[in-house]
Amino acid sequence: MKYYRRTVAFFAVIFGFTTMTLLYNIFTPPTVQAQPLYIARSNLEIENLENYVLSLGNSNRVYVLIGQSDDANTVYLTETVLHNLANHANVEEFSNLDYVNVSNLNDQIRLLLNNTYHLTQLPAFVSLQNDNGTLRVTSTLQWDDQQPIDTSDVQEWMEINNIWPSSSAR
Repeated sequence: MKYYRRTVAFFAVIFGFTTMTLLYNIFTPPTVQAQPLYIARSNLEIENLENYVLSLGNSNRVYVLIGQSDDANTVYLTETVLHNLANHANVEEFSNLDYVNVSNLNDQIRLLLNNTYHLTQLPAFVSLQNDNGTLRVTSTLQWDDQQPIDTSDVQEWMEINNIWPSSSAR
C-alpha cells in the first residue's frame, strides 16, 4: 500500500507538470520581431542604403531612422517619441521616414556608419541626398546619452527637413 501511494503521487506530479507545460506552450503568444511603429517602410538595409539613395535620381532626398530593434533607445524613439509626434500631427505614420535596422552591428558597419553617414551614436535620424551621383548627408540628429533625443528634437529635425506633416499646422 505504501508503494502504491508513492507511485500514484509520482504520476500525479508528472501529470501536473506535463499539463502545466502544455498549457504554457499553448497560451504563450508567438514572438514576432516588431516593426517600428509610425514609420512607413522598414525594409532598408544599411549595406544597400547608399545605392538606394543614388538610384532615386538627382536631388532626391531620403530620410531615415537608423537604429537597432533590440536597443532600448531605439525602442523609446519608435514607440514613445514617434507615437507622441504622430498623435500631435494627427497621422498614423510618417510616410517620408524609413527605418534602417542595424541590429547586426559589427566593426565593418560601424566604420560604414562613421565614414559614409558621419554617425558616431545610434539611434540617429539622417537626411540623405543624391547630389549629382554622390551621396550627401544633409542633416543628422544623433542620440546622446547626456542629452537624449526627445519629441521636440525630432519635430524640429522634421520641420527643418520639410517632412513634418502639414496637416498639423494650425
